[in-house]
Amino acid sequence: MYVVAENPPDQEFWSSVYQGRPIAALHRGDRWHVYLDHVLLHKLEFATAAHAKAWLINRIDQQYTQRLQRALAA
Repeated sequence: MYVVAENPPDQEFWSSVYQGRPIAALHRGDRWHVYLDHVLLHKLEFATAAHAKAWLINRIDQQYTQRLQRALAA
């Protein structure tokens, strides 16, 4: 299931679900911090909410592809 809600650009926090996994971003100071599966990835900071969302979606897609490749190789 793919669900990614669009949030207003002035919102300081957004959350959604992508491929069944919770994702979120929080604006602090001048940076966006991301959460994947309710875990803050504290070493990652993004300039915009759009960059944060794109990174989260890409990360989930990469993990899915890696699991699929391992399953097909077995």
